[in-house]
Amino acid sequence: MSSSRAKEVVANPPEQPTIEELRKRYGTKNDDELILRALVPEHDLKAMWAAGPVARDYPLLSSPELDEARRLMKVANSPVVQIRSEAMNLTLRRKGA
Repeated sequence: MSSSRAKEVVANPPEQPTIEELRKRYGTKNDDELILRALVPEHDLKAMWAAGPVARDYPLLSSPELDEARRLMKVANSPVVQIRSEAMNLTLRRKGA
């Protein structure tokens, strides 16, 4: 404990509120909400809520490999097409394959 920061923390330890005190402070009985409010600054929570849910729709990006995969799926009779490069490993299966 020779560093000044260590001495500061020992002299002024962080608060250790009970779960009941946290519920009273933040006005929620939801454990997930309670953890967020106790650990994340209010302005960050507001920004998170304003941003809305995480996008779950990922548009396909264009790349030479994906263009090649599209062409292969159009002409291939095989139920499975695999493409491997240094950048990616892609396996496509037709429904029912």
